[in-house]
Parts: sequence; C-alpha cells; structure tokens
Amino acid sequence: MKSMEHLDEFARLERLESSVEKLLVGYKALQQEKATLESLLLQRDTEIRNLQDAVAELKDERSTVHHRVSGLLASIEEWEEGQNQAAPAPTDKVAGGGGGAVMEGPLLSMMAIEG
Repeated sequence: MKSMEHLDEFARLERLESSVEKLLVGYKALQQEKATLESLLLQRDTEIRNLQDAVAELKDERSTVHHRVSGLLASIEEWEEGQNQAAPAPTDKVAGGGGGAVMEGPLLSMMAIEG
C-alpha cells in the first residue's frame, strides 16, 4: 500500500510542478508583454509631446501671421480713407475753342503745365 500512496503523492507532485512551470512561463510572457507595452507607451508619449510642441509652434505662427495681416488690412483701410477724404481736384472749367467741349480738373492742370 505504501508504494501506491507513494506513487499517488509523486503524481500530485508532478502535477504541482507542471502547474508551477506553466505559471512561470505565463508570468514571463506577461513580463515581456508588459515591457513591450511600456516601450510603446514611452514612444507614444514622446510622439504626443512632439505633436503638442508642433501645434503650439503653429498656433504662434498663425497668431503672428494674423497680426501681420490685420496690420496690413488696417494700413490699406487707412490709405483708402485718406484717398476718400482727400480734397477732390479743382474743377476748373475751360470752354474749348469752338467745339463747345469743356475740360475739367486734371486735364486742365496738365495743359497748364505743358503749355
């Protein structure tokens, strides 16, 4: 009987060893998977930081361009207002010699300079 009990205990010990070995193999695989995932996470974190930096740089650039364009538009508007508010050229009228044509403003001024 002792040998049967001894064989039974030996079989249980082998099953226990097999279970422990399976657990260790699974644990090592999980450790490797964890290391892989941590490495991937670090890469993603670095990529996210780089993208956030790029976004911040692009926002700054957009803001600079916006201010420059706004300044240009304001300058154009000031120039247009200055053109609209400028006193119109005098409307000197001169009767043409016989044709009845009337010359006004800038044409009369040009004729005075040329003539």
